[in-house]
Amino acid sequence: MDEIIRAMTHASLELLEELSLSQLGPPTSFSLETDPAVSPVRGMLKAPNLRSLCLCNMTIPVGLSGLTSLVLRDYSYLEPVQDADTFLNMLRLCIHLENLDIDNWIPDLIVLHRPQRDERGLISFPSLAHLKLRHYMERINLLWSFLFIPKSAAIAIHFIDFDEDPANLLESGELALALRAFASHTLVNGRSTITRLSVLLDPDSSKLNFAFDTSRDPPGSTSPLWLPSQSFVLKFTFHAEITHADEYKGLFNCICSGLSLRLDQIETLEYDLADCDPGLSEANPNDKKLYVMFPSVTTLHMRCTDSDPAFILRALSPFGQPRFFPKLQALQLRWGFNPSRSQSLLDALKSRVAQRRPLASIGFDDGNHWSWTIVGSEGITTYLQEVEAIVPHTYTYTYRE
Repeated sequence: MDEIIRAMTHASLELLEELSLSQLGPPTSFSLETDPAVSPVRGMLKAPNLRSLCLCNMTIPVGLSGLTSLVLRDYSYLEPVQDADTFLNMLRLCIHLENLDIDNWIPDLIVLHRPQRDERGLISFPSLAHLKLRHYMERINLLWSFLFIPKSAAIAIHFIDFDEDPANLLESGELALALRAFASHTLVNGRSTITRLSVLLDPDSSKLNFAFDTSRDPPGSTSPLWLPSQSFVLKFTFHAEITHADEYKGLFNCICSGLSLRLDQIETLEYDLADCDPGLSEANPNDKKLYVMFPSVTTLHMRCTDSDPAFILRALSPFGQPRFFPKLQALQLRWGFNPSRSQSLLDALKSRVAQRRPLASIGFDDGNHWSWTIVGSEGITTYLQEVEAIVPHTYTYTYRE
């Protein structure tokens, strides 16, 4: 790495637009002895057109004012790459950033005075579109207290230090406190603007993702394709061993408290709980809590391959109305072919028509979860035609993260 840095200091990098440097071992801050004939600023690389900079386990003096993308990663898990003052001063120079990604790099900022929201000490990123932070909850929240960014920016937060026991996570109040710091990003006149929620559980890593968006499906939309990985205003990731519906219910209530959100505001809901299906099994009627918490949902994305969508559609309340998602208009299924389940779905769709609550659209994922080859293409075509006779807009799609 020393030889690479030395070569760069003696070169004119006027055409350089993207730079990515990474080294193994302890974090290192490289100082430069630049040639005055090459760089007019002593100790600074001359790269006037640099727009994208990615540094891993190291820093290097380079002009920052023209950057639109900055990625900082520290995988050494040793001492911080920078102290608090140096880190914040560096960010203050990045006045044109559109993308900021900080992974395990945030130093302990508790030693510094935290500015009020109207103080000049705030670091402003007026053009920021994407902010991604991964570190301990306390360090992320301290950094957030120094930042001022547009409400249009998408914020992705990964807390790496939460206890995996959901009971500890909720009883300690840590999660609600962590979320509360970000509530202002989605509030207008004190009210939450969130209308979309995605819940994703990775069973291999016990990683739980909550994504929130403030957009609405256009009136009359028949094939809404919300991709939470690409369109969100807030996303939180942490590790939690979830095994019961009550734990999910507790998490939802905690999120509502932290973000000043009401679950009856949610109009678009995505459940992507892999095959774990906690709380979404039809075997136990008491496990339906996750279906009844969202009475205003009009668009439902079911990515739980073990769940029976027919059960959701045909279940009735004591008053003869749909028990779950009474306002549902659009349904998307990441669902493989099962002859008996497919017939029950047809029956359930007909029951919605009889209840005068018909669906306007239904989509089937034709990607990895299509096991429809069992019946062949003719069988698929016939089945989709049967569905289309009940639901005006029936379509297939390929789900992509």
